Amino acid sequence: MHISNPVISVWRRPEQGVIKINVDAAISKATNAVGTGVIARDSVGLIVGIFVKSYEGLNSHWLA
Repeated sequence: MHISNPVISVWRRPEQGVIKINVDAAISKATNAVGTGVIARDSVGLIVGIFVKSYEGLNSHWLA
């Protein structure tokens, strides 16, 4: 198993009236599973929407 070095990042708020959407995904080659996540925040950092989903039996991040 390969573990990469962690990346430190800081969330930056969008301009007034703009919604910022961040997405991420993770793949397990051992189980052919993919997990995805989406979060939307407004200009003060309040969460206005969240979506998470896992997919079983996938072997490519392009299918997620």
